[in-house]
Amino acid sequence: MKRGPIHICIIYLLLCLRTHCYSPVVLMHGIFDGPDTMNTLETMIKDAHPGTEVYKVDMFNNDVSLFKMWDQVYWIRKHLKEIMSSSNSTNFIGFSQGGMIGRALIQTTNNHNIDTFISLSAPLNGEFGFPIIYQKYWPNATLEWLTDLFYSRAGQDISVGGYWHDPIKEDRYREKCNFLAPLTYPTNPDWKNNFLKLKKLVMIGGPNDEVIKPWQSSQFGFFNNKEKVLPMEQMDFYKNDTFGLRTLFEQNKTVNVTVPNIFHTYWHEDVDVIRKYIIPYLN
Repeated sequence: MKRGPIHICIIYLLLCLRTHCYSPVVLMHGIFDGPDTMNTLETMIKDAHPGTEVYKVDMFNNDVSLFKMWDQVYWIRKHLKEIMSSSNSTNFIGFSQGGMIGRALIQTTNNHNIDTFISLSAPLNGEFGFPIIYQKYWPNATLEWLTDLFYSRAGQDISVGGYWHDPIKEDRYREKCNFLAPLTYPTNPDWKNNFLKLKKLVMIGGPNDEVIKPWQSSQFGFFNNKEKVLPMEQMDFYKNDTFGLRTLFEQNKTVNVTVPNIFHTYWHEDVDVIRKYIIPYLN
């Protein structure tokens, strides 16, 4: 018997019901990392949701992760174009710097289909500290020296420079930072509209991270000019809804997850974190 479009649709729906038709998941590694660091996360997702297509981004690995942020976003967007077009929706999980890449992709891609964005200990509101992972490159640095470096033209070509956020020199940050500042205070209305396409934003972080400084940046909190940490709701960009964060919050589309006793490099390998706070939000 010849099968028409209706029969094919019915078969497809039955297959979806059987396999739940989970959306593809993109995993973006962090700074100084590569795709293999996401293996535990990949395995647990596939075990929990059989049949899920999981894509680990194999680009800008290890030291190459220090390349300029906008260059990374450009090439990763091209790489993911076919993957995202193969499904009606996509889940994006970005760890550390990978979360910054995810945020930029979402805001600057007009036709993105990322429904769920899980930011795993990413400096969403910037970084202002000197974690041990930087000491290989700048062993004798001070915060003031790093600000001068990262807000120079050459410093903006270093990935960390793109999201270095000196709260004591906020005006300089907004003037010199060519990655995070434009994302937070966009002049292109599409960047806000694209962010508002998200159906779920999950922000995961914790007080024992020791790399994201302040750790509350993983949930859009940050220092004020006296280096007192303020929550997301007290940020001017939230109050003014510059890129849509307040709207998502008011629509109950944001989730803050705070987990103690997790050091930065273990977030994407911690079984409890993955099982309790990542897998339940994948669609």
